[in-house]
Amino acid sequence: MTRLSPYNKPLINVIIGIIMSCIQGCIFPVFGIFITKMLFSLMQPIKSEMREMADEWCLYMFLCAVVCFITNFSSKFSFGVIGENITFNIRQKLYAALLKRNLGWFDLRDNAPGILTSVLSSDV
Repeated sequence: MTRLSPYNKPLINVIIGIIMSCIQGCIFPVFGIFITKMLFSLMQPIKSEMREMADEWCLYMFLCAVVCFITNFSSKFSFGVIGENITFNIRQKLYAALLKRNLGWFDLRDNAPGILTSVLSSDV
């Protein structure tokens, strides 16, 4: 992890991803509480009171689902950007190191251009 951290230049993506993942982890216990409250609201003896409480808890559950969607999208997006940044920076460093090699180094069978291109695309 310490070797990969210098390749991730905007650190804000890591912070956003971690915060959104923590919020998303807290949503499902809260959603369980909302479901429990909804079930208790359905046990009310008065129909109008039952309907009012059920509508309120349904609204809370809908808002919880919207927050879950936003946090899930944000965390996956920010971690995806982190992965792309790290991969791009490592490929850039590897390509720069390949360009600094001596010309005779490319004559070896293991250092053919096709093999090096494959290393740049798949191994990084």
